[in-house]
Amino acid sequence: MNTKIYGTLLLKTAILFLVLSACKKEDSTEDILNNNPVSGLAQGELNLNFANTVDGMPLVLSQMNYTNAAGNLYSVNLLKYYISNISLVKEDNTQIKFNQYELIDAENPSSSNVSLGTIEGGIYKSIRFSIGVDSLRNHKGDQTGDLSPQNGMIWTWNTGYIFFKHEGNYMNASSTNDGMVYHYGTDVAYTTIDVPIEDLVIDGNTKKLNLSFDLNKLYSSPNTIDFNDDDAIQSDNASDLAWISRVRANFSNSFSFKSIE
Repeated sequence: MNTKIYGTLLLKTAILFLVLSACKKEDSTEDILNNNPVSGLAQGELNLNFANTVDGMPLVLSQMNYTNAAGNLYSVNLLKYYISNISLVKEDNTQIKFNQYELIDAENPSSSNVSLGTIEGGIYKSIRFSIGVDSLRNHKGDQTGDLSPQNGMIWTWNTGYIFFKHEGNYMNASSTNDGMVYHYGTDVAYTTIDVPIEDLVIDGNTKKLNLSFDLNKLYSSPNTIDFNDDDAIQSDNASDLAWISRVRANFSNSFSFKSIE
């Protein structure tokens, strides 16, 4: 080949390469995922955080400054609940399950942080978990850790765990400051929640999934809970079943996705 022609071809090739390089955009998350099949993503650590809120604001204990949908002015002196049997759902609907029982205690901020350890790489579209303790563990009182009776979340007169506990004060219909005790439990109260999440890609890095629990949503959606109807419920009477059913339905709307760090 003529040296001059060969040199011209090389020059044109170099110019074309430079043009293509200049036009190439920075890889997006989608590009990276398309070039890295899910099966090839590396394992990574995942932590959860459950933020306790009222109307989207951080919960503050022992202050009479909250109003629910029924118009009850109230306080939260104690708030505890069990998160159990967590599972992560992938885009293809396969699940990774974690046999954990976590007691979230508003008085102990560290309890809101839950470690799932190292998990399989991939893209996850939702997190699923239950409120309470399943029937296999609910009727055993000699357990340890978050299920220890020393945590004050078990009935002594009827073996079984209190799944959710809110104690505080409220302004009753007579405008009198009155006490309230909501202890939600028994096997029929056990419920599973599915929370959609966004952009959770496990790819070798440590991630934190932030979730929010809104107490006022528990008392409003879809069922309005009025403390004046009954301000002391222990879930141990047949008359409590209607209340349990209404609260159980509300739990699905009380948790939401916040962010991923």
